[in-house]
Amino acid sequence: MNKLKILILVCFGMIAFLTIVVAQENSNSRGEPESYPDKKDVTDPDTIRRLKLHIARLRGLEFKTDLKVGIKQKDELKSKMMEQAEKETSDEYEKVRKALVKLGFVPADLNLRQFMIDLYTEQIGGFYDPQEKELYVVPARDGTSEPSDILGIPWNIIAAIHEMTHALQDQNFDLLTLPMEEETNDDLATAVKSLVEGEASFVMYDYALRQRGLDLSIFPDISENPDPTPFSDRSLIDRAPLYIKEGMMFPYTRGLEFVKYIKARGGWEAVDKVYFDLPSSSEQIIHPEKYFTERDYPVAITIPDITNVLTTSRWTLLLDNVMGELNIAILKKQFFPTLSSKRMSEGWDGDEFVLWEDQTTKHSLLVWFSTWDSEKDSREFFNAYQKLIAKKYTGASNEFPKAQLKSKELNKVAWKLERQEPASDTSKAKINTSIILLEQREADVLLIEDIPEDLLDGIAQTIWTKMERQEVREIKRITPKKKEEKPESEKSK
Repeated sequence: MNKLKILILVCFGMIAFLTIVVAQENSNSRGEPESYPDKKDVTDPDTIRRLKLHIARLRGLEFKTDLKVGIKQKDELKSKMMEQAEKETSDEYEKVRKALVKLGFVPADLNLRQFMIDLYTEQIGGFYDPQEKELYVVPARDGTSEPSDILGIPWNIIAAIHEMTHALQDQNFDLLTLPMEEETNDDLATAVKSLVEGEASFVMYDYALRQRGLDLSIFPDISENPDPTPFSDRSLIDRAPLYIKEGMMFPYTRGLEFVKYIKARGGWEAVDKVYFDLPSSSEQIIHPEKYFTERDYPVAITIPDITNVLTTSRWTLLLDNVMGELNIAILKKQFFPTLSSKRMSEGWDGDEFVLWEDQTTKHSLLVWFSTWDSEKDSREFFNAYQKLIAKKYTGASNEFPKAQLKSKELNKVAWKLERQEPASDTSKAKINTSIILLEQREADVLLIEDIPEDLLDGIAQTIWTKMERQEVREIKRITPKKKEEKPESEKSK
């Protein structure tokens, strides 16, 4: 899901700002917002110079090069995002979509690629491109519910603060070397992006609050606010699956709380050090004490290659990735919205899932192996997932036929799935049977969803005996890809 290669400010990320400040507005008069002679123009060199001074003072870092701030309308932004999307093949997006459908995160008919482009275009307030070193603000539009001012501060100024902080980060910590696009570990990518977006959000909020004589550090956890979108366009965000909505919000809200936690215990110097000792999981962002106080290193799980066990060439490996505590919590919230997600997600220690597709039937096979801090934690996940299977496999579609309990033991449960498949003789119907297996062994849980019954034992045994694990104690920086050269025809324009 980490396909967008620019750092953005999403409009609904401002909800916390409104929530914590508006309540103070009438009772606090310790300061007045700075006066802005031109509320529309953030491209003015004097405005840029003044904002750079504010940001450098707040953050304790210096800008090393000049900045140029531009304006892009939403239609221009959409063109840029479409251009980026074209660099990823439709096939790659389709693989991700199939995995999200199988996991139960999104509906089967969702056009993931187009939906994400449209959603970001709808919600975006500004962006910084570390590859091109471009910084743009998307102006609030007349005739909508987006504010032109926030507590007397122009929206454009607020957005510029956020994106200029990204430029400051880039100049001091080289954002292109951070693993924010990790292809096989979205959980790691989310953790690193939470540091980057959380810091930019912190500086943005801190700047705005100080204009009123307030201090961000005195306010409670902003990530607990349930309403994600107070003033932006709502059509797509209201329709977005929970996985997309909460996944978009997490780096800004939880990331800010992570940065606030670190800064409160060691100042900006401690935050600087995080860039050279990166967070490695969403668990460390959700529970910053597991990063700062007593480090809880995640375990990298490697599910063995099961190609030989699948026995035929009709199976194709689509995707392998990591769920992490964040996505497991979202999964629980989606299927059990009235219950706490903590008893299914907390205590996560590492996981990997792989998705295979049968090229004949187009049905997918999910293998997911997770390990937990304790047997109690793995048991809570095991018990919760049994209930989730019943909610996901209801018979509402051919992808999710009704799960029929096949066998149940204390630490091992199996369900039978039956599908009616077309046969060569159109007068006959063929019933294919597949199995779901959920098994707990001490702190580990193995899930195999939708596997042909004759392959189950061989694959389960292979995974249990050959699965590898390794504690991740260091996150290495990456070598950034070289900037693509523009065609000569474009250079001359």
